[in-house]
Amino acid sequence: MDELFRKKIFNKQSKIALFHFVIEIPYVIFAIVMAVMSHSLIMMMDAMNTTITLVHTGTLLVTAKKLQKDSLFRYDYGMGKIEAFGAFLAAVLLYIGFAVIIVSSAVAFFDHVHPSDILIIAIIMKVVALLIGVKFYVYHHKLLKQTHSKILSSGISLAKKGIWFEVISLSVLIISYTFRFFDWTVYFEPAACIILALYLMAKELKPAKEAVNDLLDRTADEDIQNKVLRCVTPVFDDFQEFRGIRTRQSGEIIYIDLLIGFSPDKKFADIDGLLKKLTESIHKEIPDGKVSIVLQKH
Repeated sequence: MDELFRKKIFNKQSKIALFHFVIEIPYVIFAIVMAVMSHSLIMMMDAMNTTITLVHTGTLLVTAKKLQKDSLFRYDYGMGKIEAFGAFLAAVLLYIGFAVIIVSSAVAFFDHVHPSDILIIAIIMKVVALLIGVKFYVYHHKLLKQTHSKILSSGISLAKKGIWFEVISLSVLIISYTFRFFDWTVYFEPAACIILALYLMAKELKPAKEAVNDLLDRTADEDIQNKVLRCVTPVFDDFQEFRGIRTRQSGEIIYIDLLIGFSPDKKFADIDGLLKKLTESIHKEIPDGKVSIVLQKH
């Protein structure tokens, strides 16, 4: 794909992420104020969830901005680390924040606090937040159709999680507000918060593990190295020296270094053609691989 076109797509992505980041800040403040004034556990959870979304969105914003630079289209090894660190930090905040929510909800079972009348304001604001979340999801989906990117996929995943959270938390608020004069509502919101918190914590396990894997480089599987060897075998006789293969895996990307040498009298055009053929062969076998040829000096 044309690099200029990709740069244009990431420019759009950064604008979307920036706008999302900016409007989330006042919403976090609003959610905190509503949680304090209404003593609503679901609004406290909303404030924490929006803070976590800010971390995710900020990471996407930094990454998309960096990827607009030409050099980082070729040497973007650090971008995955930035995104992985953001995801890991968000997971840590989620577990700490939702653990607090679970404890607070358990305590609320004995306080018997009825839902406040001012929750109607929170309901209106959450309807607006839900519509904005759907809009962001549509924007990211359109961009992903133009170019596949892990950054855009992360944006879609983040928007989808936001939509589901808004739908569920809005439903809890509407039920709590509608039946606020009934005695059973003093137990409904705490129970709903505990269930929702446990569910979201369980759902975050896989992304958290993936983020840790992305942060920690590891040796590629033996099967990957065997695939590389199968690609090297047909052209092995063209090398004067073959010192081996180095592989490492960082997240979904597999980095492959081939340490080879050619005779001094071999023409550059022949070497260039051979390396292109070898690289293409490896990419067919390992689509997520990044191949580097390390020429050995004699």
